[in-house]
Amino acid sequence: SDKSISSEELRSLKDDESNSNHEPGMLRRSERIKNQSNVVILEHNKTPNTYLQAINSVDKDMWINAMIEELGAIERNSTWTLVKQPENRTVIGCRWVFAIKRDAAGQPIRYKARLVAQGFKQVWGEDYNITYAPVARSSTMRILLSLAGAKGYAIRQFDVTTAFLYGSLKEEIFMKQPPGFETSNHVCRLNKSLYGLKQAAKEWNDALNKVLIATGFSQSE
Repeated sequence: SDKSISSEELRSLKDDESNSNHEPGMLRRSERIKNQSNVVILEHNKTPNTYLQAINSVDKDMWINAMIEELGAIERNSTWTLVKQPENRTVIGCRWVFAIKRDAAGQPIRYKARLVAQGFKQVWGEDYNITYAPVARSSTMRILLSLAGAKGYAIRQFDVTTAFLYGSLKEEIFMKQPPGFETSNHVCRLNKSLYGLKQAAKEWNDALNKVLIATGFSQSE
């Protein structure tokens, strides 16, 4: 049977500022994080495969904080708006994917949770069309590195956190609320791309191209 964490315990896991800054229409950080009995409790530093495994593991607090951090990034980016479920429209699901970042000695240094849309339920022509996105060729990277080495250029590498969340969607996509963080019987109407969507890579590439061109770069042919 399901049972809810007490309000005192939940408040200790959340930042009070999140409630005061909550915007209407966005998903509020859960006041109904669920726990379920008869679930195998994972050992310390083990990666769960499901939400239920995460909240029943020894590292439960770490995983809850990781999920709250992920939802914080999603809210700041206005990734979705909560709406009533539309009729005659596909509503895709979503799931949590967990990972532990470790140091060279194999010790955990960060617990990560990512919300992934179940894009395999998308319907072509309804909530996605073009999905093509280019990737860098290894030969091109070798040429650039060779030129930089020959001419003494400095090389800088950038990592964009939650990159796919910056792509704007052209299609109207509806998704269920994240497991464990449901606040009503509404669904999420996606404003921005999300990991797992069929067009996620394309939308991120389009967004990146606009920024690079506006900065003064030109695309090779």
